[in-house]
Amino acid sequence: MLIGGGPVGVELAGEIATDYPQKKVTIVHSREWLVDDKLKSQFLKKIHDAASSLNIKLVLGEKVILDELIVSDNDHSI
Repeated sequence: MLIGGGPVGVELAGEIATDYPQKKVTIVHSREWLVDDKLKSQFLKKIHDAASSLNIKLVLGEKVILDELIVSDNDHSI
């Protein structure tokens, strides 16, 4: 899971999904659009479509409260 769907988060998610296609990749982003909602809608749609084609799950319009985030010892990262 990546928290934050800005340019760096989206790029990292894409790299992980490409290099490790068996991994489940999720981006949690507080806004309704990835990167920056001030960009042209056609460009934003391309970003969303690219994420979808890589099987990246998007959770948009939600914030992660770090104090409530539970990470188990069994959670193995890449």
